[in-house]
Amino acid sequence: MLKKITLISLIIFAAIVLVIFGAGFFSAKNTVSLRQGSSQPSASASTTTQTTGPSFTAAEVAKHASASDCYLMINNKVYDVTSYIYQHPGGPSKIISNCGKEVTGIFAAIHSNFAWDILKNYYIGDIVIR
Repeated sequence: MLKKITLISLIIFAAIVLVIFGAGFFSAKNTVSLRQGSSQPSASASTTTQTTGPSFTAAEVAKHASASDCYLMINNKVYDVTSYIYQHPGGPSKIISNCGKEVTGIFAAIHSNFAWDILKNYYIGDIVIR
Protein backbone atom coordinates (compact mmCIF):
# COMPACT_ATOMS: atom_id res chain seq x y z
CA MET A 1 0.00 0.00 0.00
CA LEU A 2 2.79 2.46 0.91
CA LYS A 3 4.59 1.67 -2.36
CA LYS A 4 1.46 2.52 -4.35
CA ILE A 5 1.03 5.84 -2.54
CA THR A 6 4.68 6.70 -3.11
CA LEU A 7 4.46 5.80 -6.80
CA ILE A 8 1.26 7.82 -7.28
CA SER A 9 2.83 10.79 -5.47
CA LEU A 10 5.89 10.65 -7.72
CA ILE A 11 3.72 10.50 -10.83
CA ILE A 12 1.65 13.48 -9.68
CA PHE A 13 4.82 15.42 -8.83
CA ALA A 14 6.31 14.67 -12.25
CA ALA A 15 3.09 15.75 -13.97
CA ILE A 16 3.06 19.04 -12.05
CA VAL A 17 6.69 19.73 -12.97
CA LEU A 18 5.97 19.02 -16.63
CA VAL A 19 2.93 21.30 -16.61
CA ILE A 20 4.90 24.13 -15.02
CA PHE A 21 7.81 23.68 -17.40
CA GLY A 22 5.49 23.47 -20.39
CA ALA A 23 3.61 26.63 -19.37
CA GLY A 24 6.90 28.50 -18.92
CA PHE A 25 8.17 27.33 -22.30
CA PHE A 26 5.04 28.41 -24.14
CA SER A 27 4.91 31.71 -22.27
CA ALA A 28 8.51 32.48 -23.27
CA LYS A 29 7.78 31.47 -26.86
CA ASN A 30 4.83 33.91 -26.99
CA THR A 31 7.00 36.72 -25.63
CA VAL A 32 9.60 36.08 -28.31
CA SER A 33 7.03 36.17 -31.10
CA LEU A 34 5.54 39.54 -30.16
CA ARG A 35 6.89 41.23 -33.25
CA GLN A 36 5.36 39.30 -36.13
CA GLY A 37 6.64 39.75 -39.64
CA SER A 38 10.05 41.08 -38.70
CA SER A 39 13.14 39.82 -40.42
CA GLN A 40 15.16 37.50 -38.22
CA PRO A 41 18.85 36.90 -38.69
CA SER A 42 19.84 33.26 -38.46
CA ALA A 43 23.14 33.34 -36.66
CA SER A 44 24.72 32.80 -33.29
CA ALA A 45 24.46 35.20 -30.38
CA SER A 46 27.81 36.83 -30.99
CA THR A 47 27.57 37.55 -34.70
CA THR A 48 25.00 37.86 -37.42
CA THR A 49 25.65 37.57 -41.11
CA GLN A 50 22.26 38.14 -42.68
CA THR A 51 21.85 41.56 -44.29
CA THR A 52 18.39 41.53 -45.78
CA GLY A 53 16.87 44.50 -44.00
CA PRO A 54 16.93 48.18 -44.85
CA SER A 55 20.06 50.22 -44.23
CA PHE A 56 20.41 52.85 -41.52
CA THR A 57 23.15 55.28 -40.59
CA ALA A 58 24.04 55.81 -36.95
CA ALA A 59 22.60 59.32 -37.26
CA GLU A 60 19.27 57.92 -38.46
CA VAL A 61 19.15 55.47 -35.55
CA ALA A 62 19.98 58.26 -33.09
CA LYS A 63 16.67 59.93 -34.03
CA HIS A 64 14.84 56.98 -32.46
CA ALA A 65 15.80 57.77 -28.88
CA SER A 66 12.62 57.73 -26.84
CA ALA A 67 10.42 55.20 -25.06
CA SER A 68 7.79 55.60 -27.78
CA ASP A 69 10.32 55.13 -30.61
CA CYS A 70 13.39 53.16 -29.55
CA TYR A 71 16.05 51.70 -31.83
CA LEU A 72 19.24 50.04 -30.64
CA MET A 73 22.42 49.30 -32.60
CA ILE A 74 24.03 45.96 -31.75
CA ASN A 75 26.74 44.31 -33.85
CA ASN A 76 26.05 46.70 -36.76
CA LYS A 77 22.39 45.65 -36.77
CA VAL A 78 19.39 47.83 -35.95
CA TYR A 79 16.63 46.65 -33.64
CA ASP A 80 13.32 48.42 -32.95
CA VAL A 81 12.70 47.44 -29.33
CA THR A 82 9.90 49.93 -28.67
CA SER A 83 7.30 47.23 -28.04
CA TYR A 84 9.65 45.31 -25.73
CA ILE A 85 10.68 48.12 -23.38
CA TYR A 86 8.07 47.47 -20.70
CA GLN A 87 8.60 43.70 -20.81
CA HIS A 88 12.33 43.94 -20.11
CA PRO A 89 13.14 41.93 -16.96
CA GLY A 90 15.69 44.54 -15.87
CA GLY A 91 13.11 47.32 -16.08
CA PRO A 92 12.27 49.80 -18.83
CA SER A 93 14.82 52.40 -17.75
CA LYS A 94 17.70 50.09 -18.75
CA ILE A 95 16.53 50.20 -22.36
CA ILE A 96 15.13 53.75 -22.46
CA SER A 97 18.46 55.25 -21.36
CA ASN A 98 20.13 53.59 -24.36
CA CYS A 99 17.56 54.26 -27.11
CA GLY A 100 19.18 55.50 -30.30
CA LYS A 101 22.63 54.28 -29.24
CA GLU A 102 25.18 51.60 -30.07
CA VAL A 103 25.02 49.12 -27.19
CA THR A 104 26.88 46.02 -28.32
CA GLY A 105 29.25 46.00 -25.35
CA ILE A 106 26.54 46.55 -22.75
CA PHE A 107 24.21 43.99 -24.29
CA ALA A 108 26.89 41.32 -24.75
CA ALA A 109 28.24 41.75 -21.23
CA ILE A 110 25.01 41.04 -19.38
CA HIS A 111 22.67 39.02 -21.62
CA SER A 112 22.30 35.29 -22.11
CA ASN A 113 21.81 33.42 -25.37
CA PHE A 114 18.09 33.49 -24.62
CA ALA A 115 18.15 37.31 -24.70
CA TRP A 116 20.03 37.21 -28.03
CA ASP A 117 17.31 34.95 -29.39
CA ILE A 118 14.61 37.38 -28.26
CA LEU A 119 16.54 40.26 -29.83
CA LYS A 120 16.37 38.61 -33.25
CA ASN A 121 12.63 39.27 -33.31
CA TYR A 122 13.21 43.02 -33.26
CA TYR A 123 15.73 43.18 -36.12
CA ILE A 124 14.81 45.81 -38.73
CA GLY A 125 18.01 46.46 -40.68
CA ASP A 126 21.73 47.06 -40.84
CA ILE A 127 24.07 49.93 -40.07
CA VAL A 128 25.86 51.38 -43.07
CA ILE A 129 28.39 54.14 -43.42
CA ARG A 130 27.35 56.74 -45.95
